[in-house]
Amino acid sequence: MEETQFKTSSYQRKAYKAYIARKKDDPEFREKMRQNQKKYYEKNREKILARKKAEREANKASSSDDSD
Repeated sequence: MEETQFKTSSYQRKAYKAYIARKKDDPEFREKMRQNQKKYYEKNREKILARKKAEREANKASSSDDSD
């Protein structure tokens, strides 16, 4: 299994997860997160859809290989 290489250090990722856990019940924070996610999706829509299509094709190919 290949190990994931992160750009951020582990303590920063843990602190971010703790921050999200603390703030997740705040309605203003949730709305801001939704807006940011929507903005990211709109900005990177083509890349996201291409990645999903490639994953579906890879899964389809691997499932057809298993049935042979």
